[in-house]
Amino acid sequence: MQRSIKSRTVALALAAVTISTVVLSGCSATVSPAPPKSASAFKCGTIGFVPLNQTQDIFTSQAKTAQTWAAQHGCKLLVGDAKNDPLTQANIIDGWVEGKQVSAILVAPVDVNALKPSLTEAAKAKIPTLINGGLDKPFAADEAVVVTDWVDYGKKAGTALAACVNKKFGGKGIVAILGGPTLPGTIVTGRINAEVSAIKKLAPHSKVVANQNGQGQTLPSQDAMAALLLKFPTINAVTGTNDDSMVGVVNAVKAAGKDPSKLCIVGLDATAPGLAAVQSGDFYATVDLQPNKLVTDGLSVLTDMIQHKKPALAPGYIMVDNTKIVTK
Repeated sequence: MQRSIKSRTVALALAAVTISTVVLSGCSATVSPAPPKSASAFKCGTIGFVPLNQTQDIFTSQAKTAQTWAAQHGCKLLVGDAKNDPLTQANIIDGWVEGKQVSAILVAPVDVNALKPSLTEAAKAKIPTLINGGLDKPFAADEAVVVTDWVDYGKKAGTALAACVNKKFGGKGIVAILGGPTLPGTIVTGRINAEVSAIKKLAPHSKVVANQNGQGQTLPSQDAMAALLLKFPTINAVTGTNDDSMVGVVNAVKAAGKDPSKLCIVGLDATAPGLAAVQSGDFYATVDLQPNKLVTDGLSVLTDMIQHKKPALAPGYIMVDNTKIVTK
């Protein structure tokens, strides 16, 4: 059976509540996203959803969740693949806005500053937009933003890794970190730096022997880990960007003739492969951001904004307090 260790997150110096997400209006009143009306009473039109990419499990899972939610609520959904490229993402949104193809937009920016002109045009067109990451306040009145504490997210991964090292190796970890991809803001660097800090604090006799870019993907991380095991064969603890990269680590460890369950490997995102690895023992833990719930809550906010013809709940924020460590 899984057990979860929850801790609270504070975003923008405001105490988050214990429900997974809340929306705060500009006057700081706390409200919950209103559930959309039935499809027969309300037509939400077409929502455009464009996350960072459509290769990582977390984002393909979000897209599938969004498709299911849209079908259940009488909406159409367009999914764009930004390919981790800010220009590609901007072009997708520009095409939707100029072609009047969408009634609302949900976006996880690759680079929010590069995306600002496109978001400005969406605001001019009165298209409600929910921006998941990169901002602590909206650019315009027709927007709301999702605020996630990536530092706290990484801290949880580092905390889990330190717990494993203390348990299995008497606090003496030989640690490798596989980060990447290189993205603006704290979405990657925030979590990686926090992981390292937590490990140093909670398992102070450990040593981080490598901090490399595994691109947040399975195959590059597998190749990087294979090379690291040749250089540092005593590595006994690994974490990094996400579950995808740690699956690559597991593959490299097995190819080297080692048993990953004897090591400390901690993923992030709680994807289906990540959770399966926790259950098999290949991962010690994964950190669950509950990204699919974040998407469905965000879509509920967007349909409320569409229905009211103006951002009834925005300018505002969806503050995330729903990360947890999942172990076997």
